[in-house]
Amino acid sequence: MSLKEKTIKLDFSIPIFFKGSWPPDTSLLAAAGFDSISISSRALKITKVHGTDLVGTPNNMTQITIQKGSATITILAPSQTDEEAAKMRAILIFLRVARLIPGLSAELSKVSELILPSLEVANSIFSSSYDSLLKRHKDLEELFYEEQKKNKQLAKMSEELAASNLDLEKQVGELKEWRRRLETLPDEALCELVLDWVNTHRGTFSLPSFSKATGVPPARAEEGLEMLLKKGVLRRLKSGFAQESSLAERQFEVKGLLPGRAKDSIYRWLRNTFSSSIKNK
Repeated sequence: MSLKEKTIKLDFSIPIFFKGSWPPDTSLLAAAGFDSISISSRALKITKVHGTDLVGTPNNMTQITIQKGSATITILAPSQTDEEAAKMRAILIFLRVARLIPGLSAELSKVSELILPSLEVANSIFSSSYDSLLKRHKDLEELFYEEQKKNKQLAKMSEELAASNLDLEKQVGELKEWRRRLETLPDEALCELVLDWVNTHRGTFSLPSFSKATGVPPARAEEGLEMLLKKGVLRRLKSGFAQESSLAERQFEVKGLLPGRAKDSIYRWLRNTFSSSIKNK
């Protein structure tokens, strides 16, 4: 990215009258605070630098070039500069120069033409009533506090969203761990879980409710049912429909228990993991 800023350039001339020999006497200009003064056989150049860009190049300056019949004022300023304000400053510098060079005078009508628009703007500002300025100040102050209040609200919302995001990330992590454990669920543990559900719900088995409560995928739950039916632990009761839907509630009769259920460490782990979900359904 370029470090140089965009600038504007303005040029305008003022007719002058010079009495005396060339070059003019510039002794009084030397102590007036100008940045450079150069004289040639045809022109006198006075430069005042008001500012520089990030690399130190002057980007805000006024240069006055005086010749025997005219004075040219060149303004270089950043692009966002108010042109009328820049012109007023340049004219004031020219008037200082004209006062400090013996024998130099300018055409008043031309100077007035250049400076009057800026003076009129300044006059309208200075002539505004105190009440009007005070009201505008209060309006701006209220606007400032309103924006400040909104910024605080946005900052609070941002903090709440950040906290909520952390909580969601934690929940996602827990769900991923839950899913990992379910994907590695042994057949014996799956059978215990399905059988426990059927016992708890008095022989009724709803696949959507079971999967939602335990997190076991529907296809895996069906496998558990089939294993229990093949082992003779469950017996399917006829529903009265020609073809039973897997989404419907199905009725089973519990015919027995799985061997080693009370001593099975997997079953104890399973009870600790899922018992609260089953009891709440």
